[in-house]
Amino acid sequence: MIKRLLFFLCFFVLFYVEPLRVGEVSIAVIWKAGLVLSLLFLLLHSTIKAQRMPKITFWGLIFAVQSAFNASFFVGLVENVSEAMKNTFVPMIYGVGVSIGNSTQTSEAIYRFVVLLSYSIVFSTVPFLVGLISPISAGYDLSIFGFDTHGFVGVYQTAHGASITIGTALVVLFFHLVHSMSFQSRIIAIVAISIGLYSVYLTYARTGYFILVVGFLVLLYNSKSNMRYIWLPFSVLSVLLIGFALYEYSSLFRMRLVGLNIYTQNTMTVSEALGSGRERFWVAVFDYFLAQDLPAKFWGLGSTVAKEMMLDAVGMRIYAHNGFIDILQFNGFLGAILYLIFLTKIWGEIRRFRFSKYFPLVSALFVTFLAQMIVQGERIFLADMLFALSIVAARVRFQHQK
Repeated sequence: MIKRLLFFLCFFVLFYVEPLRVGEVSIAVIWKAGLVLSLLFLLLHSTIKAQRMPKITFWGLIFAVQSAFNASFFVGLVENVSEAMKNTFVPMIYGVGVSIGNSTQTSEAIYRFVVLLSYSIVFSTVPFLVGLISPISAGYDLSIFGFDTHGFVGVYQTAHGASITIGTALVVLFFHLVHSMSFQSRIIAIVAISIGLYSVYLTYARTGYFILVVGFLVLLYNSKSNMRYIWLPFSVLSVLLIGFALYEYSSLFRMRLVGLNIYTQNTMTVSEALGSGRERFWVAVFDYFLAQDLPAKFWGLGSTVAKEMMLDAVGMRIYAHNGFIDILQFNGFLGAILYLIFLTKIWGEIRRFRFSKYFPLVSALFVTFLAQMIVQGERIFLADMLFALSIVAARVRFQHQK
């Protein structure tokens, strides 16, 4: 118990101070750069020793390296390196995890760590929910919806970061609740899930709502129990009823869900507002990307150049809010092909575990990974870590039970 409390304390402090800067560099960049270098060293050591590298790791790293070399290389090198670093986490965590997994006991230890990390993610919200501490970063400015407050962020810096991270942790905890053996552990899981659901709701970020619902339904659908045929329709009905109640009785939730605010509710239809302008961003990307010369289409524009073009096209220096479209414009046709290969290798690996007890979890996390790519796109470290480690736990268990 003491070790778990120390882990939670270190987790909370580390992620709380991430936005703070040492000179011109944030603490988040400093410690994650150190993590990348450590993982790279361990990965090279294990690769040299085994004389091979997992396919997921190989193709993921090829894509990450390629993402650093594009039209933004000379005008936005720091941003390029930052984007490349984010793309290394899933393949490197997976590669290092597989290299140390040598028994079913290791698999269980990795799974327990995934659960511990998920609990830490959810319980880190409590000090903010009860007002003991204030976040360093602000969430959604809810004044545009007529409320003088901000959406919940906790230690996760942004509303989308909070909703995606907590939503992913809740998928893990739903799975853990089903497989918990003791009454005490089930009560703790139920309490954590309740807190997490409330926290995700308070972010008012639709991405979190979406991946949470999708992840839970995939988790339930892939359950081996015949009770899924009862629980699946019951869960769908419950989600619809709760959503309808919130939609009817919370004007803030209603406006946030459909993408309207006090300035647009009388000038935009619901169908126009639902995508928050995403369709306009996507069309703009295809317009300026397809107008580029062949080398730019092949290697990509990079995030710096692409966002400047988006500024010229729609008046905002932003991403496309779709991970696949962003990969196309940032990394070109080459990067898009490499990323699709990377995804197929992940799915091919997951399908090997379809008879494993971890298959419902890893398949649900894979779908939430894709869902987050479709509606948002930016990589979220803790969500990626939970995803990668869950695949490692499933693979190690599969290897040593054959």
